Amino acid sequence: MLRRNEITKEERKVIQLCIQKLKELVRQLGEFWELHAIGSAATGFSATSGDLDVTCFHSSVGMQDSVLATRELKMKLMPLVRMEPSVELIEESWNQQIPSLKLRFAGCLNVDLSCHNVDGLQNTLFLKAYSNMSPLVKQLVVCIKLWAKGSQLCGALSHHLSSYAFSLMVIFFLQVHPNWRLPVLPTMGFGPDWVLDDVKTTKWTPPVNFVNCLSQMICDFFSFYAVDYAWAEEVMSVRLGRRAFAREPSFRALAGVTARRLHIEDPFLIDRNLNCTLGYEQEALLKVQFFSTYTALQNGQIPSVFLSAQTKGPGKSAPRPPPPPLHEPGALRNEPGAQNMIFLTPEGPQATEVPKPSFLKS
Repeated sequence: MLRRNEITKEERKVIQLCIQKLKELVRQLGEFWELHAIGSAATGFSATSGDLDVTCFHSSVGMQDSVLATRELKMKLMPLVRMEPSVELIEESWNQQIPSLKLRFAGCLNVDLSCHNVDGLQNTLFLKAYSNMSPLVKQLVVCIKLWAKGSQLCGALSHHLSSYAFSLMVIFFLQVHPNWRLPVLPTMGFGPDWVLDDVKTTKWTPPVNFVNCLSQMICDFFSFYAVDYAWAEEVMSVRLGRRAFAREPSFRALAGVTARRLHIEDPFLIDRNLNCTLGYEQEALLKVQFFSTYTALQNGQIPSVFLSAQTKGPGKSAPRPPPPPLHEPGALRNEPGAQNMIFLTPEGPQATEVPKPSFLKS
């Protein structure tokens, strides 16, 4: 599945040529102007050959400013883009929080060009550091993003979680699950265009040696979010890297944290809850799909979305059961086949291991 969906050498070459050409355009603005790729193409978490996101910025601008970005794009970038024959201006987007120009390079690559997107740069460096820890981190993120896209669960414009949110869900799971214990990188180690050396060089080896680590990771991921994780009670915080209830003082600034919903904290803008794009019906569907995929894996089946991503043909999957009930604090969750049972205590969720289901032992 991963091999069939990875970016080809030809596509990668087009991306590199596009970045090179856009950098040449931006250099015409002055020596302190730079351009960098952001998003999945830069982090290594790209699931398919989708659009390329890039941002240009002046070294003197240290904070996100949509008004300044709009002015720079209109007055400085657009005239340069219009004069470049290999770049076509498709759309101008001024009404969003992050203004951008929609471009098409060489007639085949869609490009989203923003300006002074400092937050995007910082998030990209953060995810790239986790991607560089181990090939397994990158592989699991790509698998889950393919699952989300194949299940039509991904995309802020359609009121689903963003691709960025799914990446954080995977990292959080790896940080807190007792089988994996991914190191927690300090957010203070990342700037808009720099990373501390000791953070950048952090590596990770799984503490448990499974025969097929990626398969085990996928099983553990769906078991964790379908069975163990308390959707309406906890917050996914890769900044903290531990299980934590929404009522903790650490999340006092998090928007909408008192609502009984899925909560995903942005690691840098800690008042931003990434559930802001998620509709209520879409959240219910997300729960159903997590539990449906978990059930299929427990029954030794390959979910159809993985089969379609691998073979481009139909596959069999378990029927969609209703989503599992929310777990109340203090309750013991002991669904059959769970990887590890969770005791919710006043101090916070705690994990204790139990025997693995039989199909995972084979």
